[in-house]
Amino acid sequence: LFTPFPELPSLSDLQNLQGKRKTFYIKAGLQKKLDAYLDSRRLSYHTFFTCLYLLYEYKKFGREDVIIGIPLLGRSGSRERQVVGTFTNTMPYRYGIDKYQTVYEMLAAVSSGLKQSFANQKYPYNILYEELAVRAKGAERMYDTCINYYNTVLPKALDGCPIENTEFYNSEQEYALQLIIRHWQGRALQLDFDYQISRYSDSQIKDLYRQMTVLLEQMVSSDFKKVRELVLLEEEEQKHVLYEYNSTQQEYPRDKTWLALFEENTKNYPRRPAVSKGSQVLTY
Repeated sequence: LFTPFPELPSLSDLQNLQGKRKTFYIKAGLQKKLDAYLDSRRLSYHTFFTCLYLLYEYKKFGREDVIIGIPLLGRSGSRERQVVGTFTNTMPYRYGIDKYQTVYEMLAAVSSGLKQSFANQKYPYNILYEELAVRAKGAERMYDTCINYYNTVLPKALDGCPIENTEFYNSEQEYALQLIIRHWQGRALQLDFDYQISRYSDSQIKDLYRQMTVLLEQMVSSDFKKVRELVLLEEEEQKHVLYEYNSTQQEYPRDKTWLALFEENTKNYPRRPAVSKGSQVLTY
């Protein structure tokens, strides 16, 4: 599954773990559409957001072969669930993009791939790391992005007293980026982006969320589209980038010929480049 080894992205600076968290909430209307879509296709939130991030990586950076980390609870039995302590293991998950697949075909492939990986989730990451000789390939780890899905019912009272559940972020970030999907019962769908400030700026995280939302809208409304047909820009942004930025219309004097205008440039800017090809340049 991991050989031949894919090209790794530039990994995070292990000496600089300072991080930040940005939190976003999916709008009620969009969450309702997402819920209906996942119910109709019998897909999980975890599968959907894993696929969504893989699509973002492909559309934004052209990465066709990506490994991400999937933190797992590690408590497969009732006895383990009653034991105090940490059982968490991070599972590396690899996916190769096929741009000619439809969105639904990709979602189905990710779902199948995750299930196969879950069957081997107890295999220790550190042993896999050593067997694949990751460090010898010039990398500190196999992935630099984690996707973590929380789905639970939070208690609202303790011994009859109302309580509120709050998680505090410690501002230290081991991975360059961790996306946490909080699917709490009775709450708006919450997305937390934990990121190293040496790798991401606030504006980049805002753009990441906005562009993932654009992809999400397309996925739930047009899953028959092929991966290569998806876009990261909203309609107004597309018009601005494709047409306004590329507008080449220019007003010219209507009483002069093209040759007369060229002669004027020759007199006024004799040493400016008129035509260039590679290192060859012809001045006016």
